[in-house]
Amino acid sequence: MDWGVELRKFRAAVGMKQDVAASHIGVSQAYVSRLESGAARPSADLAERIRKLLETPQHRPHFEHWVATVLHSPHHIMLSSLEEDGVRMVAVSPAVPASGEPFDRYRPGHKIGGELGEEASLEIARMIELGAFTGDVSCLEGYWFTPGTDGRRYWRTVNVPVRDQIGNWYLHSTTVENSEPAHRQRLETQGDTLMVWLFNRTRPVPARTLLDDASPFAGTR
Repeated sequence: MDWGVELRKFRAAVGMKQDVAASHIGVSQAYVSRLESGAARPSADLAERIRKLLETPQHRPHFEHWVATVLHSPHHIMLSSLEEDGVRMVAVSPAVPASGEPFDRYRPGHKIGGELGEEASLEIARMIELGAFTGDVSCLEGYWFTPGTDGRRYWRTVNVPVRDQIGNWYLHSTTVENSEPAHRQRLETQGDTLMVWLFNRTRPVPARTLLDDASPFAGTR
């Protein structure tokens, strides 16, 4: 293992300066600089100290704490990322697959497909266009539904863009089961099922006013 490369990657991930890393492993800052540039190779004893530093839980990247809030939550929470082939799950709480259809097969790595229904797929496309996975909006709240063998299920989801330590964006989504009357009331009062919180705004705006379109859930029966 190239300990210099690993140490540099670790410092970048956790935001640790060279002098702080040097104090942790018992060497000078100058030596850390030489180590990371490849001009020096650590002894077996120093390599072991570097390994312990890299594995110390207290020094884990801040984003891992975001992931932990999902993995250990009793609520219906998902953390997703936008990949070249679509939206994939990064982490899901135990409540997600436990909620049943259509989330029963949701696991890390799962790609969102047709299981959510055509309307939901179109709504996700709207969210992507609004900047849900690029940090262009503060929050998106959606009222939506999914098809199922026992009929439609109605949902309300609050989506917040979050970023990891190297600048990649993810979507932190908290969902609760909703009702058809509440869903229809949202459409009647706002004319949209998706509300958007913009930065420096105190109130959300309907997505249709930003996209010049209509909710895919509007007019459905």
